[in-house]
Amino acid sequence: MTIIFNELEYAENLLEKGFKDFISWEDLSILSRYFRYKGQKRSEIKKSIVEFYKKFSYYNEHTGVGEKINNAIKKSEKSSLRISTSVTITENEVQRIRSLKNYKLEKICFVMIVLSRANKIAYNSSSSRYYLSMNFAEVLEIANVQATKDERRELKYIFSNGSMVRAPEVNRMAPFNSREMHEMIFIDENSGSGITVTDLDDILSFYPQVCIQCGKNMPPQAKRLKEICDKCYEIERRKNESERLKNLYLQSKMK
Repeated sequence: MTIIFNELEYAENLLEKGFKDFISWEDLSILSRYFRYKGQKRSEIKKSIVEFYKKFSYYNEHTGVGEKINNAIKKSEKSSLRISTSVTITENEVQRIRSLKNYKLEKICFVMIVLSRANKIAYNSSSSRYYLSMNFAEVLEIANVQATKDERRELKYIFSNGSMVRAPEVNRMAPFNSREMHEMIFIDENSGSGITVTDLDDILSFYPQVCIQCGKNMPPQAKRLKEICDKCYEIERRKNESERLKNLYLQSKMK
């Protein structure tokens, strides 16, 4: 599923390029919010969408299309047009995420809090609680985490029962879109600014991996097998080798 972070830009592009044969419910909802954003009332919104529809397909008010447009316009009144904005994750929130010391888990947590906060900003939510209504597989895709079915189940269990993210109820779905719901429980809005995400289409570029020992940034790699940088890895390797040789010496003395 493609998440549309900037519905204003998306609507303008849709109006310019149109659609082929079929227009989705989501597109109709975005267009409804777009025309309302432009100051149109319900009857004007209907007229604008119908005119747009006629440019690219046959339109008949008495078919299911007319009813579909009416329903999209009505339900779109519950939310405003989503316009992309920057999202700031505070210092304490970043520290909590880094404390996991597992980049795979960190990426998932970072993506979840960024999306949750972006939704609160976009929909002007006054709630002090942070929720994310999205299937867990979609979260993993955005976090660029590859996992088998069993691994996804294990990750989902960790995030539904841990100290960072939890599900209000096991396998509970959001009533308005039938997606999984998770609540962020490591929120700290009162600390200083940590990381500011300015491009929601490239969230991970704002969260580089850091060495869990020295804290320095690690260069991105397609696949990473260790959580420490090359320098710390070499120090650790030498330490382990020295310990191994010491044990061998002690064992030889005991014979």
